[in-house]
Amino acid sequence: MEVNYVKLYFTITLSLGTVLGVYEGFKALNSSPPPRPLTKQQPVVINPAPSVDTEKLVQKVLQQAQAQSVDVFKQAHKTASETVFEMQQSYAQSVHKQIKENMDKQNAERMRRLNGQKKNWETCRFWKAEYKEAKSAYNRAMMDGACERAMNPN
Repeated sequence: MEVNYVKLYFTITLSLGTVLGVYEGFKALNSSPPPRPLTKQQPVVINPAPSVDTEKLVQKVLQQAQAQSVDVFKQAHKTASETVFEMQQSYAQSVHKQIKENMDKQNAERMRRLNGQKKNWETCRFWKAEYKEAKSAYNRAMMDGACERAMNPN
């Protein structure tokens, strides 16, 4: 028996679509809002406020708003100045760190060269002493090479 996959696909798709449609229909029916009552609701009555001098009230509100805006401005100014100070301090620290790192690198390079020169002079003195003890061609060649390196550090 051969299975026709195209028919099987359409059958499964159609059945899933039907199930989904029925589910959404029931969901829509159950989630509708309850019906409104048929009686009229009484309107809400707001009692008028006792008589107050509105001009004084407006002045008071304006003064409070002005005081708050001044406080907000002062706070913003303070925050901005603190931020600028922190940025300047951070920049100064990073520059100081870079300078220190560069100086450390230069000092390390200088010490490496000085140690190399010191070794070359020690080697030159050693071969001079060896050549004084035993005057051989080998000792002479080694002394000449070592002393030439010591005199020309580059």
